[in-house]
Amino acid sequence: MWQLLKRSLLVLLLAAGAQSAWAFSLLGNFDDWQVNQLAYQTGFIGFNDGPVNYGDVPVGGPMNLGEEFRWNIPIINYAFDQNFLDYFGSNGVYAIEEAIAILNNVSNISSYSSALNEVPLEATRLNFRASALGLLDLKSAALHYLVEKMGLADPVRYTWTLRRRAPLPAGCPFFDYLVIKRNFDPVTWEPSSYVNGVLYTYRIVEFCPVVDQAEAFEHRVDPLTQFYTAVASPNLFNGAFFTGLTRDDVGGLRYLLRTNNVNKEDGPLGSILISGGFTNSSARQLLTTSNLATLVWASLTNDPGTLLTLFPGLILAGTNTTTFTNVVSTNVFAYFTNFPYSPAGSPASLVVTTNLSTNVEPRFHVTFANVVTNRFYTNGFATTRDTTVSPDPYAPAGSGILVTNVKNSTGIKGFVNGDYFLVPPGLCGYSIVSTQLVTLIPVTNVVTVATNAPGTTNVDGQSFERDIITYFTNYIFVVDPIECGTNGPAFHQGIDKMTFVRRSFDSLLGQFFEPVTNRFQLTMVTNNVAIVQTFDRVINQPDILFSADDLQQPPTDPGPIVSINFVNRSIRFNTNNILAGLPGPGLIEPTMSIIFDKLGTAFLNEGPFFMDEQSNFAFLTWGSFGGTTNDPIVYPSGTSIAAFENQVLMQVTTTSLPGGSAGSPYNAQLQGSGGQTPYSWALVSGQGTLPPGLGLSSDGTISGTPTAGGNFNFTVRMTDSGARSVTRELSITISP
Repeated sequence: MWQLLKRSLLVLLLAAGAQSAWAFSLLGNFDDWQVNQLAYQTGFIGFNDGPVNYGDVPVGGPMNLGEEFRWNIPIINYAFDQNFLDYFGSNGVYAIEEAIAILNNVSNISSYSSALNEVPLEATRLNFRASALGLLDLKSAALHYLVEKMGLADPVRYTWTLRRRAPLPAGCPFFDYLVIKRNFDPVTWEPSSYVNGVLYTYRIVEFCPVVDQAEAFEHRVDPLTQFYTAVASPNLFNGAFFTGLTRDDVGGLRYLLRTNNVNKEDGPLGSILISGGFTNSSARQLLTTSNLATLVWASLTNDPGTLLTLFPGLILAGTNTTTFTNVVSTNVFAYFTNFPYSPAGSPASLVVTTNLSTNVEPRFHVTFANVVTNRFYTNGFATTRDTTVSPDPYAPAGSGILVTNVKNSTGIKGFVNGDYFLVPPGLCGYSIVSTQLVTLIPVTNVVTVATNAPGTTNVDGQSFERDIITYFTNYIFVVDPIECGTNGPAFHQGIDKMTFVRRSFDSLLGQFFEPVTNRFQLTMVTNNVAIVQTFDRVINQPDILFSADDLQQPPTDPGPIVSINFVNRSIRFNTNNILAGLPGPGLIEPTMSIIFDKLGTAFLNEGPFFMDEQSNFAFLTWGSFGGTTNDPIVYPSGTSIAAFENQVLMQVTTTSLPGGSAGSPYNAQLQGSGGQTPYSWALVSGQGTLPPGLGLSSDGTISGTPTAGGNFNFTVRMTDSGARSVTRELSITISP
């Protein structure tokens, strides 16, 4: 009997050892049975045996395998509004971007090992000074809520959870409970009782008759282990901060975004399908580009109606506005005259004068809907040509023989330079098959002309003309028209990686969002064939907006003050293509917000005995800190806000960069204004890269020899000598 018992115990131990030691939970739209009576839509405080959970009300429920909600937009645009900037300042922006950098540094999900051994099981550290001050780390809070927005739920809370609660004949508090698991091993996808190596059991707490509600609360089997370890859990307590993602977090993201995860889903929100089975090669044609400088100058100086007359086929979109500016014009005049002391019969003398005039002129600001820039540069070669017709100095006097002298001076000047083409209505673009012809075309602008016509004082046939000649390269391409496809439901693979990119409001003051266009690819699966589809998505507002507000309850709300709302957040679930009878799978879509509380330091007193400063205790206050010995930053920070105000006066004046060619040397200089010079320049980590072969020096020079073609987006940070900084998104196109 004892031998049999030992064998049974051995089998049980082996089975326990084979069970997964970590797990993730999936977030989605609440299922019908995920009701408040089972505590799915309630935030709790301190009923578990770990750190206090500050009562976040869930934005969704835990999903089963195959019911996940995920993104199919690989480029996520985020921004800060003025409320956030006014309260948290530049240090707050830096803290959020530290969290963003952690997510952007996650490699393509398919590149991780199957067991995820390269990812740590825990990433929580404690800053003891911040803990004593009662500070909540802004970066770590942002990272937690961003992971939630990526589709991961709290794996601890849903290790054990209630599926059904049925009353027994005796009535409250006698119930039958059906307990299930909603976290899964990232390798085997089996249900698990572990999160990052910590084993959990549960105890059901019944609240009736006070509240018609029950919950299966998790408890650690080993009380010496840490309670919350995953970033997806609300591990937000005094002085704690995250150093990165944990194995469970990366495992959950891998389940969501892996390429083998094929779901039927709508096309990316707000996007246009421009290729992927829609290129019409039977209508192959020639496409000729035009001078970009002509279009740009005309769009600035002509109202929209006149502009459409000048450029047939042009389509305007967005907001068209008019401003007025003072323009200082350099006017060149040339004329011939006889000076009083010139010898009798001598030819008239040429006089070239320059004066400046100031005028008020309108400037029109328009948005194009169908202009595709082929090449764009901020400078180019320009030739000043002076043509003079005058008497031959070596001919006999009075012979009337004239000679023509042409003088050219060529150099690099700053002006809009490049070429473009228009996309007709009904098409989404062109697929360039080949380059048929490249031609350098000069454009002549007459600056001034002076002549002596017959019948005037000086009848000698003299003349003068000054021209400015600029050049642009005209291309003739062989193209296939791209028909706009219907952006309807399709079976798509996971996107494998998400990248977060900052998009600024006007200056830094949050007045409006500058539209940008993202182009990306998804892989559609049909008839067991993978088809790469290309989408264009115009973003008129940020996908995720960071803000700040006073989130506290009204003063008339009944009941004790047991918690403070630190964050309000929203999430959007697309349930258009969920499977019949199930809550998923579906999509997570923009636009969403993360709003941090800006109440500031608050203290709780309770009467009638604890009524003075010595008997209060502080609620959590936002701060920024890490594992260094530097003093924590406490928000609001006057220094941080002052730095932000100084940033308003600083800007990166470089708005675009010239293109280049693979194998050819490249050199461009970044420019800025405001603040205190000199500036230092650097790339913003996790927000794009320069073309391979190019580097950015601290003086703002981008140089090197690119080794590969493509369009490369990146963000630069300009820092002045007072440690104030400002960023700008730029791009460089390298032709193969």
